[in-house]
Amino acid sequence: MNGLASALRPKRISDWLVALDAQLWLRAAAALLAFVLIGVAAVWVANEIQVRGDWPAYTDMDLYLDAARELSHGRNPYDAPDQGLHRYPYPPLFAELIAVFAAVFGASAGYVWIVTTALFLLVSVWLMSRRFGFAAPAHLALLGAGLLLIGRTARADLMHGQLNFMLLLLLLLGLMAWRARRMWAAGAFWAVAICCKPFLGVVVFFLVRQKSWKAALATVAFSAILFWSSFLPTYPNVFDTFESWRETTRHYASIEYAANPLNQSFYALGLRLFTSNDYSEAWLIATPLALALLALAAVVAIATFWIIAAPGRAAAPDEAGAFDLLRFGAALAALLSIGPVTEGDHMFMVLPGVVGAMALTWRRIRADSPRQGLWIAMATAWLVLALVLAWPRQLLLYFGDESTWVHLRGAGILLSGAYGVLLLTAAVFTAIVIRREFAVTRPGRPAAA
Repeated sequence: MNGLASALRPKRISDWLVALDAQLWLRAAAALLAFVLIGVAAVWVANEIQVRGDWPAYTDMDLYLDAARELSHGRNPYDAPDQGLHRYPYPPLFAELIAVFAAVFGASAGYVWIVTTALFLLVSVWLMSRRFGFAAPAHLALLGAGLLLIGRTARADLMHGQLNFMLLLLLLLGLMAWRARRMWAAGAFWAVAICCKPFLGVVVFFLVRQKSWKAALATVAFSAILFWSSFLPTYPNVFDTFESWRETTRHYASIEYAANPLNQSFYALGLRLFTSNDYSEAWLIATPLALALLALAAVVAIATFWIIAAPGRAAAPDEAGAFDLLRFGAALAALLSIGPVTEGDHMFMVLPGVVGAMALTWRRIRADSPRQGLWIAMATAWLVLALVLAWPRQLLLYFGDESTWVHLRGAGILLSGAYGVLLLTAAVFTAIVIRREFAVTRPGRPAAA
């Protein structure tokens, strides 16, 4: 029994994995599998588009192209026809980007955008695995990208022309510039992301908590300039267009929209559990209970964020990059769990946390750290989140098919909050690890080695 326990120790398993990875044929096989996965994902998405026949009709890409068409004629993009609950939801900046694609590529603009966003994901994975103070094996990084692309969530994002992969890349470029102390460049990258999806303004809270005042100022200033500039193509109706955007944001935060099961934040879960809505059979009609659930989750999320983003916590110099990936991703995860709209594809934006957790946990296992069990628990929480993104078929937790919404009742309603739970769980484990493992530095005191 003792022999079996010794063989199953993480250190022993890691030694075996290192020896296995040293095999050239296995590295080549992993790289080949990665290319196969990427190729299959491309064919799969192309087939889904072909089966639809009228693509991009009834997809997010259709909304983006409609908004871009309105803007290109100086009209209000929020007056474009909507599809039921769905409307063009972002400030005009992203529609203006799509308008440029439409001007350059014509009828092929949607297809070119899909390919471009897939490249954004590949570049993002490469940056996370190679540009933050450690170098993950190239074949494993490529395999990770392939597994993400073959996942149902990524394929749906590509087919809909979503912008989450672009946002992930912008967040990473901003983080890299911030680490290099190029604060204005960091602010510029993050401002573009914020002006495409305003919820990402939570990055400013991270910077303020870090007491990174220059980066916070740069991000706010560039965001304000970009935001208002994006409305200028609708002159002289700039303020009318702004009011239309505000009405659209109210729509997406309203019970009418937010209660749909695509939205898995704690806010939405409370609505499905305790309010009358079109998507679930509520346990009890009691709006105060919905607010209480959100308040409880918010207390946990904000406290977790406060710990994760605390200034003065330092890692060893050779772990600083992975540490920044971990806490940046975890800080976003904590606040995303209570956001007004949190859908499965939004979890791509917390992938830095997954990569940082894996890199740091691997180092602890190789060093046979006495707290490696805690690290493995944290890494497992992040891996479950990544597994949901990489799963290629429909999961029990997947509510993208509207035909399943009417079946939400009883304990099954709790499953429709799975993404929020996964995000907050990973963030809480990260906060615990950070409090126990990383030093607090003070003036005159060096960082822990």
